[in-house]
Amino acid sequence: MKFIPDCLRQKMHKTFGPKDPDEKITPPTATSVTRTSFIILAVSAVAAPVIATVANVLSPGISYVQQELLPPQLNSKVPGYARALIQLAQREGSLNLLCTSKEAVKPLVETYSRMFSMPVTVGEATEEEIQEFIQQTYTSGKSLESETSDTKSGTDWGFEKPDVIFLASEALMQNFETSAYCQPFEVSSTDQYVRPEFFDANGHWYAYAADPLVLLVNQERLNEKKILRPHEWTDLLTDGLRGRYVIPDPALTYTGKKFESLFLGQYGLDKGAQIIQSLFENVDAFSESTHQAIRDTGFGRYRACVCPLSAAYRAITKDDFDNLSVILPGTSYFSTIRSFVCQGSKHTYSAYLWQEFITKRDSAEHMGEMDSFFSPVIEGTPTPWYASRLNLTAVSESMQIAPASTDAEGNLIKLEDVHATYSKLINA
Repeated sequence: MKFIPDCLRQKMHKTFGPKDPDEKITPPTATSVTRTSFIILAVSAVAAPVIATVANVLSPGISYVQQELLPPQLNSKVPGYARALIQLAQREGSLNLLCTSKEAVKPLVETYSRMFSMPVTVGEATEEEIQEFIQQTYTSGKSLESETSDTKSGTDWGFEKPDVIFLASEALMQNFETSAYCQPFEVSSTDQYVRPEFFDANGHWYAYAADPLVLLVNQERLNEKKILRPHEWTDLLTDGLRGRYVIPDPALTYTGKKFESLFLGQYGLDKGAQIIQSLFENVDAFSESTHQAIRDTGFGRYRACVCPLSAAYRAITKDDFDNLSVILPGTSYFSTIRSFVCQGSKHTYSAYLWQEFITKRDSAEHMGEMDSFFSPVIEGTPTPWYASRLNLTAVSESMQIAPASTDAEGNLIKLEDVHATYSKLINA
């Protein structure tokens, strides 16, 4: 109490009474209490604005220190996820993700980072560049240790060595043996998937979304000519549609190759080739691109075309081709948009956590924000806005998935080779 002035200490002693129990206590008078209370209120009235001003001045600096300089508070308790896996991932500190579109994955990356307090480095490359990376890094015959960095391999890829490759197509993954470059990981549950075709039983890859082939018709032209809407692929051969539809060229486009694979897988080589030949003989034209085929159909040059559902969604809802209408055949070829963990990944547990994340509704519900127009494969996923607008819900459940096309020995026919296979069957 030595730092309190004697006059003030005496006044406090006189007003509030002595601390010594043996000393006689003199009750404070009403005047002294009132005077002391008035002094306290006056000091508070003067000090409060000063304290508020100082707090406002210091607040930005305090926020900066908390957000930029101090380590963030890690969240390891997320319902539906193993706490141990989250903690192991957080110890690794980050995730390197490689995909074909940074902008498309932005909503997912932000959600993942926010949920698990995990920064994500996103690299972008074309499928051709990803294929070359996989070939040189994992399947060129060199040891994995010699290829763990771009400096050692002598190739500047323009991206960090990925822990996860996302938005990969089945066409990309068919070119290599999955065990050569995929690190298998079995997620906690696959019961949420609509169908078993949407994930690998050994955990090499999991689909985030699907994209089936569909028929797209110019409904205005059909109404003008009083032509019945088709329901199946072979309805293209009926009067009014025969010779008035367009197919993306299977020699130039993957849409055309998938169209061939659909029939070879569903009906076998011989019968499938006959159906394809009938459809090709009665086609109006083969288009050099799927986009051009859709535009030409929308402008009335053709009455129908073959395209992926995502392209149909985009044409109707974004490009404003309101005269187009989607037909869902009973059986179709389903493309799968996949995610897999790379062998020898630097942040393995972060990659495992990503796989858990993309196989749950936490990520699937953001599909409508991605500008991809894909179809969900997880049960209970909210219908994306573009599907709701066209009243196309549960697409992944409404159509059968055509079996993969195989040769006479039962070996998978890669999409890259399917047109050559068909041509060989026809010319035999």
